[in-house]
Amino acid sequence: MDTVKLYLLDVGLVARNESAVSAYIDGDRLKKASRYVKGNDRLLSLGGGYLIKKFVGETYIDERGKPRSKTAFFNISHSGGVVGLALFKARDIGLDIECEKEISEELVKYSLSIKEYERYLGGEPFLSQFVAKESLAKAEGGGISNELKNIPALPLNGEVVYLGKRYARRTFVEKDLFISVSVEGGEFKLETVWLNETDFPSWSRKKAKVGQ
Repeated sequence: MDTVKLYLLDVGLVARNESAVSAYIDGDRLKKASRYVKGNDRLLSLGGGYLIKKFVGETYIDERGKPRSKTAFFNISHSGGVVGLALFKARDIGLDIECEKEISEELVKYSLSIKEYERYLGGEPFLSQFVAKESLAKAEGGGISNELKNIPALPLNGEVVYLGKRYARRTFVEKDLFISVSVEGGEFKLETVWLNETDFPSWSRKKAKVGQ
């Protein structure tokens, strides 16, 4: 069974290593990050660029506007103070991450089908179903171009058919984050890796110590 690698990065680490990250990532990504006014948004963008450069390498944009690599399939998502990269060698992949937040009943009713809404009333968190929909749409490649109600959230874990294609999905909660990974085709193993200080260049860690 093929393995999906899920790399997760806290923006606090990006902030402490910002100069190293900025020097490491591609110029286009650095320009994109600099356009964000809010500091947290800039750090999330820098973190995403760092994950792509470190674990994916060179990328390009396909005809549907989706970032691609010639060596693997990948997808980026972020929420709150965490950015994630899902990497799969075999097939198309989608990732969505959402932090715990207050959700309006209007959004719930807009997003969920009748069956999904019944699951919500029975105690299934809305965000579990929401990230499941998002990851599936991203794996398909079209994003949320379809109405949310028409993107199946169930089952949260297992096989699902969407727009005539078969996908496998894993949805879970970790450190108050709702996370879903969807891949085209059959089942997969999932390995989650949280980055730490040792994942950044050694010279940046030495520089941080000197400045403390």
